[in-house]
Amino acid sequence: MKVLLLSQYSPFVGGIETRSQNMLEYMENEFSVVSPLLPPHSKHPLRDFSPDVLYLDYSNRGEFLKNVQEHIDMREVAVIDVQCNVYLGLLGLMLSQVTGKPLISSFHMNLLHPDHAEKAFFSAHRDLIAQLIYDSDRIVCVSESVKQSVLDFSSAAEAKESVLHVVSNGVDVKTFHPREDVSKQDEKEKALLFVGRFSREKNIPFLLRLYSKIRKDTRYVLWLVGDGPERQSVEQLARTLKIEDSTTFWGNLYGEELARVYVEASFTVSPSSTEAFGMTTLESVACGTPVLASNNPGTTELMQQLEGGVLFPSGDFEGAVAAFRNLVRDYDHYRTKGLQNVQKFAWPRVLSPLKDLYDLYL
Repeated sequence: MKVLLLSQYSPFVGGIETRSQNMLEYMENEFSVVSPLLPPHSKHPLRDFSPDVLYLDYSNRGEFLKNVQEHIDMREVAVIDVQCNVYLGLLGLMLSQVTGKPLISSFHMNLLHPDHAEKAFFSAHRDLIAQLIYDSDRIVCVSESVKQSVLDFSSAAEAKESVLHVVSNGVDVKTFHPREDVSKQDEKEKALLFVGRFSREKNIPFLLRLYSKIRKDTRYVLWLVGDGPERQSVEQLARTLKIEDSTTFWGNLYGEELARVYVEASFTVSPSSTEAFGMTTLESVACGTPVLASNNPGTTELMQQLEGGVLFPSGDFEGAVAAFRNLVRDYDHYRTKGLQNVQKFAWPRVLSPLKDLYDLYL
C-alpha cells in the first residue's frame, strides 16, 4: 500500500519541498506524489519538473480532485499525507472525505502568525482551517511552537491534542557539512550571510540597517542569497543606505553551491519576525557557520537545541549588535557546539517517527 503525498515539490523551493524530497529519499515507504503547478510568475523550465510527480493545476478544486482520482489508483492508497500550504490542506481534506482514506495534515507554519502571503487567506478561511484541524486523523507539526499554534488556533484543536505529533525538519549532512579548507574563523570570508525568500516576514530591511551599523567598525561584506517579491525594495534600500558597494545579491543557490556559500561566510543572520522551524539556520550550523538570529518562537526552539549561535530580541538593533559581538568573541564555542548537536537533525533520524505514524495505516 502507498502513501499519497500532496505537497509542493521541486521546482518549488522551500522547507516543504525540501522535506518532501527527503521523505522520498530516506523513507522506505512507497509514495505517489501530487504537486500543484507553479504559479505563472515563477515558472521554471520543463526540465526542472520531476517525471515521478503528478503536477496539477489546483485553482479549480473540483477539477483537481477529479484529476487526482483519474491518475492515482486510490485502491492502492492507505493514507493521505498533505504538506500544508493550507489551501492544499483543504484539498487534501476534501479528497479524504471523497475517498474515505485517512488524512495526516502536516503543518509547516505558525497558524497564529502566518507569513505575509497567507494572512489574507487565513482571515477569510478561519472556519475551514479549524475544520481541517478537527477532521484530520493525525496532525504533524515541524516544531513544538507550531504544535502550540495549532492548539491555540481554535477550540476544535483541544479535542485533537492526542493525535498531534512533532516531527521536525532535518538537514542533508551529505551536502551541508564543513570543508577541511575552511574550518576556522580567520579562514572564512569576512561576510554576513542571509539565505531565504525576499518577503516581508524575513525582515531583510532590518538586516541591511544592522549591517550598515556593523560595517562602520568592521570590514564585513553582506551576502544575500534568494529572491522574492521584496527584492527590488531591498536593492533600493541598499542604495539608500550606501552599502550597495559591499552587498552582493547572489540570487537563488541550491545544493553544493549553497553549501559552499554557507561554509565560506563568517556568520549567517536570520532576522525573521516569524519562522515555523528555521531550515537555513540548521543548514548553516551544519556547515560549521554560527548563526545570529532573532528570537521568534520557531528559531528560538531550534537554536536552544543546536546551541550553534546567538539570539537577539526581534527588531532590537542594539541587542543584535551586542549579540553579534558575543558571536565574534566566542566563535569557536558556538561552531563546535553546533556541529556536535546538528547530527540529531540528520534526515533519516528525524523522519523515523513519521514512519511509525504511517505504519498505523499501512
